[in-house]
Amino acid sequence: MKKQIRYYPGKGLNEESYTYSDEKLAEVIQELSVDISEFHRIFLWYAWVDDDIAELWVTLDAGEHVKLGERKTIMLHRYNLLQDDVNEIQKESNRIKRFLKRKFPEIQVSSRLYIR
Repeated sequence: MKKQIRYYPGKGLNEESYTYSDEKLAEVIQELSVDISEFHRIFLWYAWVDDDIAELWVTLDAGEHVKLGERKTIMLHRYNLLQDDVNEIQKESNRIKRFLKRKFPEIQVSSRLYIR
């Protein structure tokens, strides 16, 4: 498992990358949410990079009526399903979700955290 925070701060800007910490994740969410009108949803999900490689992604948007340019994605941990324990992956992802619910109580935090 590779724990990090990767995101693009704005259109045409280079990717930024940091070592993962809960507080840094909260800081990045606050930074990116400024560009989203009516920001009210944080969504966690797994994006498949390869057959055995998945990343935990956090998407910020305004819900159902989001404009494409107003959706921001933060790429977090990268998992190798041949090496990493699926139960530990699920525990860590759910821990991050609980953290976000506590940190942003006024924002809807939801997820689709299923691994094969």
